[in-house]
Amino acid sequence: MRQPLPARFGRYVLLRVLGEGSSAQVFGAQCPIHGSVAVKILRPELAGDTEVATRFLRETTLSMAIEHEALVPAYDAGTEQGCHFLSNAWMRGGTLLQRLRLAPLRPAAALAVADRVLAALSAIHAAGAVHRDVKPSNVLFDGRGRAYLGDLGLARFVKERQLAVTMPGFAIGSPAWMAPEQLRGAGPEPRSDLYAAGALLYMCLTGTLPVRGGDTRELLHNLRAGTGPDPEAIAALPSAVRAPLQALLAPLPEQRPRDAGAARELLRAARELLPPGPPAEPA
Repeated sequence: MRQPLPARFGRYVLLRVLGEGSSAQVFGAQCPIHGSVAVKILRPELAGDTEVATRFLRETTLSMAIEHEALVPAYDAGTEQGCHFLSNAWMRGGTLLQRLRLAPLRPAAALAVADRVLAALSAIHAAGAVHRDVKPSNVLFDGRGRAYLGDLGLARFVKERQLAVTMPGFAIGSPAWMAPEQLRGAGPEPRSDLYAAGALLYMCLTGTLPVRGGDTRELLHNLRAGTGPDPEAIAALPSAVRAPLQALLAPLPEQRPRDAGAARELLRAARELLPPGPPAEPA
């Protein structure tokens, strides 16, 4: 979309750019039916790119098909002015990444956010799909501070054949948030998403990734090898959160909780063990 804003786009009035990626732009917009919405529009020059278009249409299909209170609500999808689009609720509370740039979360708040993410993953997995891109920039907050998992742009059904890699040896997604088995070439499965949820919880608590390296090559080597978090860093965390972290970040998928529901039970147990403190943000 190149025209000045505000601009008419079908039933929507595009007000401002909320974000831009290599394949799409996201606009804050006004809709006569749903009010304030976020409209994701595939860049028109990519409409002829079969892989990109297929991925976007998969995102719209999954977003419209899977409803859950912890998933960013999807309202509408289709084609307008020759462009594929998807409209969602406009999450005005920003992203988890923006919050973590200021400071880590308190343990109770971190567990509340992780529980919402796992609840959303449970719905996605029940539909036979995997998210494949769980990370702080894809966790958004509404105006009341409730967390939602969004961006199904890389999601796919488990039974689909593996998509082409983006570069030799790298599966599609954000490598720093991938489970070790994905970086070793295995197709993603629900417990790969659980690893990413564990990495997200770890960053909520510490402000850093659980596995690090001096450069990208070393980081990816450590991830593929199943290197875990620094034991001293784990020991410095409240004892209540150590068990769920270690379970979610287990190097082998069969060592992780059997599903998102079981992972949520670990978080509930951890919350009960936390000492009394300020209430967690809404969840």
